[in-house]
Amino acid sequence: MAMIYLGQEIHYISITIFQVLTAIIILIVGLIAAKLITAVFKKRLGKTKLPELVVEFLARFLSSLLYVMVILIGVSAVGVVVGSVVLGLSAVIGLILGFGLQDTMTNLLGPVFTRAQYYFLHNS
Repeated sequence: MAMIYLGQEIHYISITIFQVLTAIIILIVGLIAAKLITAVFKKRLGKTKLPELVVEFLARFLSSLLYVMVILIGVSAVGVVVGSVVLGLSAVIGLILGFGLQDTMTNLLGPVFTRAQYYFLHNS
């Protein structure tokens, strides 16, 4: 029977067995922790006066954020550099938020600019 060493590299991908086991443990523990944190967060927010829809949205947002974080940590444990992935994700999130909040900001700031323009046009 052949012995398997944890420092032995897997053929063709140059990742050690120890790195794979570490990544699997990080993923399992991280996913369990993410579920627990989300459940506690949802339970605490449920006691506030926030509507149930808002509580559910915030809980799902936190859950998604934690899952992405756990996956990135697990992948980095294998040896993959995740800096560019984080940069790409932040750019995509910025674009989504920018386009999503465009109408909201227009509705909020439109009256302010209209009132400021009225003041300068009629008081000069």
